[in-house]
Amino acid sequence: MLLEKPEDVKHESASENTCAIYGVDAHPTSPLFATAGGDNSVKIWSLEPQEDGIATFELMATLAFHQQAVNCVRWAGHGRYLASGSDDQLVLLYELQAGAPAPVPFGSNAKPNKQNWVRCSTLKRHTMDVQDVAWSPDDRMLATCSIDNTILVWDIPIAGINAVMNQPLQTLSGHSGWVKGVAWDPVGKYLSSAGEDKTVRLWKVDDWQEAEVISEPFESCASTSHFRRLSWSPDGSALCATHAYKSKKNIAAVLDRATWSNDVKFVGHQGVVTSARFNPKLLAPDKEFACCAVGGDDATVSIWLAHLARPLAVVKDCFDASVTDLSWSSNESILLASSLDGTICCFQFESEEIGYPISDIRQSKLLQAKVQLVK
Repeated sequence: MLLEKPEDVKHESASENTCAIYGVDAHPTSPLFATAGGDNSVKIWSLEPQEDGIATFELMATLAFHQQAVNCVRWAGHGRYLASGSDDQLVLLYELQAGAPAPVPFGSNAKPNKQNWVRCSTLKRHTMDVQDVAWSPDDRMLATCSIDNTILVWDIPIAGINAVMNQPLQTLSGHSGWVKGVAWDPVGKYLSSAGEDKTVRLWKVDDWQEAEVISEPFESCASTSHFRRLSWSPDGSALCATHAYKSKKNIAAVLDRATWSNDVKFVGHQGVVTSARFNPKLLAPDKEFACCAVGGDDATVSIWLAHLARPLAVVKDCFDASVTDLSWSSNESILLASSLDGTICCFQFESEEIGYPISDIRQSKLLQAKVQLVK
């Protein structure tokens, strides 16, 4: 594993003070990633691994359309749209357009954009800070959650998107506290959410009713955190939920889809677990298994192979503050992590360390089989 901390990847205030990076997400097909910052902006970066193993990072665009801190960024699976959620209660969608970027305003110290990313839609319905966003597996819907205790589900057309949308497809109001994380089941049956009410909830996509409310092992966690980012395994067999506590230990709880039981636990973080992210591909060759990254407010990142009781890697010294978000690159071998300290870490793995991603055809067949077998 190679660890790199790019000094140029940062968000700064007008007075050039370093701001927290609250979110990070890698583009699904190209060497780009986006960051969400406390400077009210979204930034898009290129990431190019080099022959010597050291990656190069370049700022491609700064999207300064939010009026308050940006908490999350997520690319759609087709890569056309990028969504961001902010303390200004808005969700914004962006897309790359042909032509030269707009010039930097006169008197601004901002660097000129190298790519022409533009805001294409504004989603207006939340009444408080937006904490997380997630695209459905087919990219036709976007789920957003907020400290207004709701989850909104939006219908997003692939073309002809409206400049302003204020009528969500569905409003989910089951949580009794702030909602801090959302994630779609890759099988397409459930939307999952995690809230300050110390529950994880599963919502049926066909009728939007609650299928499950899971409180164990979350009700024993006394700490609070900015986020409760959760993640499904790529085959839909398990959901990794954060902010869990069991046997006097902070854990990431891996909930088995068949029973929603928590037989597998990622144990070892000294602080509350804030973020989890499965590698989007199943890995081989010995057996097909899932790889999950976990981050906590102990400023530690751990990497797990889901079938093993011990972590593959633990990195304790990469940050000076809580981990806020995690994302795997399009080639599945690079992990990006962001932090409240205003930096990111880039972890590059060899295939011998975490395995080889299986083919898209093989993974698609496994997922289709799962549709027929699982709950």
